[in-house]
Amino acid sequence: MVHQPTADGLSSTPSLVKQLLVVAAVATLGAAGTTGYTIWRSRIPHPNAVAAAASVAASQLTTVTALGRLEPRGEVIKVSASGTAEGNRIDRLLVKEGDRVKTGQAIAILDSRDRQQAALDQAQEQVRVAEANLAKVKAGAKNGEIQAQKATISRLSADRSNEITAQQAIVARLEIDRSTEIAAQQATIARIRAEQQGEIQTQQAAIARLQAELRNAISEDRRYSQLYEQGAISASTSDSKSLAAETAQQQLNEGKAKLNQIRQSRQQQINEAQAKLNQIQQSRQQQINEAQAKLSQIQQSRQQQINEAAANLDRIAEVRPVDIAAAAAEVSSAATAAKQAKANLDLAYIRAPRDAQVLKIHTHPGERVGNDGIV
Repeated sequence: MVHQPTADGLSSTPSLVKQLLVVAAVATLGAAGTTGYTIWRSRIPHPNAVAAAASVAASQLTTVTALGRLEPRGEVIKVSASGTAEGNRIDRLLVKEGDRVKTGQAIAILDSRDRQQAALDQAQEQVRVAEANLAKVKAGAKNGEIQAQKATISRLSADRSNEITAQQAIVARLEIDRSTEIAAQQATIARIRAEQQGEIQTQQAAIARLQAELRNAISEDRRYSQLYEQGAISASTSDSKSLAAETAQQQLNEGKAKLNQIRQSRQQQINEAQAKLNQIQQSRQQQINEAQAKLSQIQQSRQQQINEAAANLDRIAEVRPVDIAAAAAEVSSAATAAKQAKANLDLAYIRAPRDAQVLKIHTHPGERVGNDGIV
């Protein structure tokens, strides 16, 4: 008898197949896992072997080198000097690496601090002077100042008169000295010329006498020569007369030479005396001109002083609004200069722009501030 499946049996067959497939898959995965685990366990080194390998590696390791960069969590700011402080050196450094600073805290002081402090002191002193001058202008001139200025004018007038009189006396004395020296030098020239004329005349008379003696000696020489030729006298007597004639000629020549010497030497003395006369005239005239120029200078300069003193008297005797305004402007200008000096002094102190920490110092005391700034 053949069994025919029913409808319920046909519907349960697929479900059984699925269950069999699941069981087969699980069995396969279990076998694979067991195999993999066995292989993995075979590759894991023994703990003692790992420790031995680590000990050997540690004995061979000497240096560990790596590249890296540390960066702060926030922003990095380079603090430097202002542009106007360029070229200054660091005088004092008030922080070190790792310090924390507050906003406005001084970090460094430039070497221009003392110079700027002196400039500030001077500017403040100028303010005090300008303020004192303004107060004086507002108060007006005192009666004692007016009287003192009048006395100054009187003194200047008297000094001018005395100096003019003294300088005029100097000019007169120089003119007298010039006239006296000129007259004396002219007298010297006249004396030399008179002496020249007298010596020339004396020498000319001597030459005339020598010429007469020469003529007589020549005549005697001729006469004795004839007598010698006639045998009336000896040769020595005739020769003596010839020698006398030659001597007279030589004396005559010397007399003429002396006459020329007298003329030349005396003329030289006259020329020198005339040159000295010209020098006296020029030098004395130069002194007179300089004295007169000084006289004119005294007159003008003293008059200028008197005019200035009179103008000052008018100025101090009147208090004008324009003077007060000018003095006030001087005070304002001095105050502005003091503010500028204070600002310049502040530039000598390098301060932290915000709360931060000093990471690196680029400029140390004595060094100029470079492109990297100070910190």
